[in-house]
Amino acid sequence: MDSFKKITSYVDKHESMLCELSDTIWGIAETRFEEYESATYFCGMLEKYGFKVEKAIGGLPTAFKGSFGTDDGPVIGYLGEYDALTGLDQKAGSTVKEPSEKKGPSGHGCGHNLLGGGAFTAALALKEFIEETKSPGKVVFYGCPAEEGGSGKAWMVREHVFDECDALLTWHPGTTNRVIPQVFLASIQAKFNFKGISAHAAACPEQGRSALDAMELTNVGIQFLREHVPSDVRMHYGVIDGGGNAANIVQPKASGLYQVRAPKMKDVNKVYERVIKVAKGAAMMTETEVEIVFDRCSSNNRLIRSLDEIVHANLVKAMPLDITDEDIAFAKEIRKTFPEDAIDSDALDFEKSFGEEGRKLADQIRDKEIVDVVSPLVPFSTQTSGSSDVGDVSWVRPVSQITIATYAKDTPGHSWQIVSQGKKPLAHKAMLKVGVVLGASGAQLLTEPALLAKVKKEFDEAYAREPYEWPIPADAKPPIPENR
Repeated sequence: MDSFKKITSYVDKHESMLCELSDTIWGIAETRFEEYESATYFCGMLEKYGFKVEKAIGGLPTAFKGSFGTDDGPVIGYLGEYDALTGLDQKAGSTVKEPSEKKGPSGHGCGHNLLGGGAFTAALALKEFIEETKSPGKVVFYGCPAEEGGSGKAWMVREHVFDECDALLTWHPGTTNRVIPQVFLASIQAKFNFKGISAHAAACPEQGRSALDAMELTNVGIQFLREHVPSDVRMHYGVIDGGGNAANIVQPKASGLYQVRAPKMKDVNKVYERVIKVAKGAAMMTETEVEIVFDRCSSNNRLIRSLDEIVHANLVKAMPLDITDEDIAFAKEIRKTFPEDAIDSDALDFEKSFGEEGRKLADQIRDKEIVDVVSPLVPFSTQTSGSSDVGDVSWVRPVSQITIATYAKDTPGHSWQIVSQGKKPLAHKAMLKVGVVLGASGAQLLTEPALLAKVKKEFDEAYAREPYEWPIPADAKPPIPENR
């Protein structure tokens, strides 16, 4: 039996347990750096299946890893996530927006219950492959918290958590079947805390110094700055503290959250420094003070073609998914709830990403409820509008990432519709298929030295040309809630 068939047999053997694992994390639904119950559950499962577990790695209480194997061969890592999004509580399997019976307002609106489950599936399959074949080497499952709004992996990179690996594999639930060849946007996010002097706004306004004025001037300054940055730069902000609920006082405090994105981290850093100058200028104009607190960052990702080729070949070999009439019927119903501008988004993405071949793929899926084709490996366009902390890992070690059709075609990201679909049979089948694809790819890297050598050579050459710009300040601390 070849390695692909062995990996498939291991996944099939554990199918029921793996689906239950994903559904359990779906029900817990904890947000960034609060994933204590989720992490505890994963650690227990890793220990149950023979992994050596280390907790609170990289200085993050909810990060962990499970290892199995020997130190005399390659080390293959799998990146798992399990954080949810606030405000997205939703009943599973429903085609209308309605709350679930679980506690709390959070929900897995980005599918990280399945992401962690799929990475765990691959790690467990590779562990059993090593065990049966007595192959030298090691498999490591990394529990990575706070991808949403916390960039957990970037903090773990700073602490050199992934340095032991020769290559790392991961995935993200989605609506198409492909190796993800797009380059994420790099980003930096920080809190700007303004401090002024309170005063009665009618009786003695001259005695006050308004922190709220300073923040508003900062926001105005950013609007003017937009004309003078590269066209592919994005700047976002939100007011997180407006000072208070009384209008007749000069507000002594105000805080905003600011994020800068661009295709390259070096461009992000340049614009971010200009945003800081805007804030300091606003503080000077209002005679207030501003404290800038680094919150998080994520880098654009480095693509390693030779590693993507291995994973893509296994993806093609593993497909198609077993899509049933029941899957199609549910997808048809939930697609009726999508915003009008979401319809045909997958077809349009094919056309944008893959040129003429993409247009042919778009025609193949336009009348379908679920995408059942595999995208080509090489895109026509390689830039995407999203950001991910997987990018930082890819700068220090070779990484490949895939997506498999977990949801109905055109499902919007971060939506209640994703939460609703997170426990459906299609989601389970996609997660298990990921385990086969990434598990088989890991087995090849373990047992075919020439393949791994090619991957490492490509990565080393790329790193020599463009080293990692460590974006987190040395004195910055991860934004872990103080109550824990």
